[in-house]
This record gives sequence, C-alpha cells and structure tokens, in this order.
Amino acid sequence: MSRTQPAASAALHRSAFGIVEDGPSSGSFAAMGADPRYRGVLDVATVLTDRTLAGTCHAWLDDASGVVALEPVATDPRHRRLGHARAAIHAALSAARDAGATRARVCARADEDLSAATFYAGVGFRPRARTVHLVR
Repeated sequence: MSRTQPAASAALHRSAFGIVEDGPSSGSFAAMGADPRYRGVLDVATVLTDRTLAGTCHAWLDDASGVVALEPVATDPRHRRLGHARAAIHAALSAARDAGATRARVCARADEDLSAATFYAGVGFRPRARTVHLVR
C-alpha cells in the first residue's frame, strides 16, 4: 500500500472511469489534498512493482458522526479483478477505524452498473438507500 500522488491519481481516475475530457486533473487532486478535511493516512493506493498505481481508495472521515465515506475508489482497467480495489478499501477502512470511524459508506452508481453493487456487497457493504435521478 502507498499514498497517492496527485498526477498519478488523476490519470488513474480518468482511465478507470473512461473520462476523456474535463476529468480530474493533477490540480484537482492537489486541491483535494489541500482541503482541511483531507487526511493523507486515509488516502490509499495499491502500487505495482514498477511503481505504477493499480488502484486507489480515498476515504473521508467525519469525526462528529464517526462515518467514513469512500470516495472515489478506482482501479486501472488493465489491473481489474486482481484484488487492488478490495485491498485499498480494506487498508483505508483499517486506517479510518484507527482514526475513530465506527461506520462506513460508499456511494456507488449501482443503478447504472450492477457490478459495482455486487463488488461492494462482496467487500461487506449492504444497500441502505437508492438515489433516483430525475430530469425534465
């Protein structure tokens, strides 16, 4: 496990989510790191032997409620289904528990992609609520 660097995190997330334009940049990840609520110990990555990022999990802990939110979680498409996201999530949850977290949540777009819901259920999460997108 490792802590992420802004440029590498931005590139990984653009690749993981198929974002070509207007996606996360090294600047947006650097800004995230400058946020007073950001805790580097909760920012976890899996790194290959060549030092390439394979997966990341960023966790945000609310001290008042004890809830840690995992957002975003991503895996490079070339390294999916090898346990990178699972390992990063478990490491982030462990660090969050050490920092005082008592509950965890993740907001997945499971309505659009059932594989996300299946994956998070396999990591121990269960559905709590659903979001309905309305357009006009």
